[in-house]
Amino acid sequence: MATRRELSLEEKVKLIEEIKQGVSQNDDLPGEEPPTLSGCLELVRCLRLFSIMQQPELHSFIIQLESKLTDTLLDSNLSKQRSILD
Repeated sequence: MATRRELSLEEKVKLIEEIKQGVSQNDDLPGEEPPTLSGCLELVRCLRLFSIMQQPELHSFIIQLESKLTDTLLDSNLSKQRSILD
């Protein structure tokens, strides 16, 4: 049976540096682009259809989400129009 030994201070520092380096390397990986607001609305519409057929208890929540996304999309379009006019 293997026993655990305490790490020396130098070993602990080296381990922390290796972990930090590994985390920073993962940050450099290309990520997936987030969907646009209109893309999100399309996904929510599909979810709404799914909820009607399969999960009726989620239907009201999905309608609220769709409403908020629509408001956000309209607000963002309005702010773009204002900036063009200014």
